[in-house]
Amino acid sequence: MEKYLQILEESLIKKDGLLNKILACSKRQEELLREERLDFEQFDDLVNEKDGYVDELVRLDEGFENLYANVSAELNKNRALYKNEIGRMQKSIAGITEKSVEIQALEARNKSALEKCFKKERSNLRTGRQSSAAAYNYYRNMSYGNVPGPSILDEKN
Repeated sequence: MEKYLQILEESLIKKDGLLNKILACSKRQEELLREERLDFEQFDDLVNEKDGYVDELVRLDEGFENLYANVSAELNKNRALYKNEIGRMQKSIAGITEKSVEIQALEARNKSALEKCFKKERSNLRTGRQSSAAAYNYYRNMSYGNVPGPSILDEKN
């Protein structure tokens, strides 16, 4: 039983480490979003890196839940016997929960900042398209004779 509890504790430690990595990526994304011009490639790389950590986190959670389901009956019967181990795991879980909440809040702020960035980029694209259309229309009008020719102005008859 103690081996199982040790595996559960190690799983929680690994989960905490992964959450630290996810938090670091989210903070780097936040820094990128604060810059005048967002480096979309670097931002995308961070998203992919975070995605890998999340996949690993899901696997850890599934393993933890499966193992806990197998040992929970024994833990509940002999709660006093495993009091120290349970206390350490509860402390780890509280820290993990706190870190998860911090990540969720940071992700919500990053999402809002990213939406503002997209809105700004769309506006810049729209302005660019309008400028291009105006230049093209000017060129077309000037080259296709929509301007009165000099013959009209020079006639003195």
